[in-house]
Amino acid sequence: MKPSTALIKELRDLTGAGFLECKEALAAHDGDLERARAHLRRQGLEEAEDKAERETKDGLVVIKGDGAVTVALNVGCETDFVARTVEFREFAHTLADQVLADPALVDVEALLAATTGSTPVEKTRRDLVMKLGENITVDGVARYAEQPGHVVEAYIHAGTLAGYGPEEGRVGVLVELQADGGERSALHDLAHDLALHIAAANPRYVSVSDIPEAVLAAELAERRAELTTVDKPAEIKTRIVEGRLHKWQQEVVLLRQPFIRDPEVTVGDWLAQAAREIGAPVSVTRFTRYAADE
Repeated sequence: MKPSTALIKELRDLTGAGFLECKEALAAHDGDLERARAHLRRQGLEEAEDKAERETKDGLVVIKGDGAVTVALNVGCETDFVARTVEFREFAHTLADQVLADPALVDVEALLAATTGSTPVEKTRRDLVMKLGENITVDGVARYAEQPGHVVEAYIHAGTLAGYGPEEGRVGVLVELQADGGERSALHDLAHDLALHIAAANPRYVSVSDIPEAVLAAELAERRAELTTVDKPAEIKTRIVEGRLHKWQQEVVLLRQPFIRDPEVTVGDWLAQAAREIGAPVSVTRFTRYAADE
């Protein structure tokens, strides 16, 4: 049978599939709406699996807080066009709200295994893949609950393009400081400056001691391998390796990076000076940085 335009529209509203796909599904199932919907759902799962291998080079970072908890969520897609759609942004914000409300949702695996209402998050993601035609991934979840003696600061950067809401953008940072005293407003100002630095400088670790041994060993082996064909005494090679390793640490370790507002000092030195001015020791407990296009 030839499906009516009204029936095609109803199926489109239910599934988000294209006009032609809905028309063909209804025609193939004698106008039976539920059978056509089930067919499109099966087809959508197959399409979602096909798209799962495609790289997500764009997306959205959402940061939300309620005064006691602050969360950051990184959701990926393939293009900026999809990243700006209402459906994609609503999906990201719904997940962020869910993480904010549920202390158990501390990582991607827990979030994807959860349900929104009665619908599994993973099913919602797959349905959105079918509707928008791109691979969609949940790439990062961070949930910071503020504790006594700690302050949490968030920063969201929209990038060069306009149109983002106050809780969404291209780069998002959460940073937590521990401080034994000091005015809360001054500590939050300090954390805000640090969040701006993290957004721009993209460190991977707070301190050298946070670098996993396997990562450090691999980096050391790579630096040594660079000198295998260099004809220099062993002690000279050792100094060169140490110098290159130190330079790498300045790139990836927050406290060793040159501070963006004063590159003549490291973040660690700047933080120590700020702590003296505040009148209380201050340390960085942790940070999270998400970028939609990295």
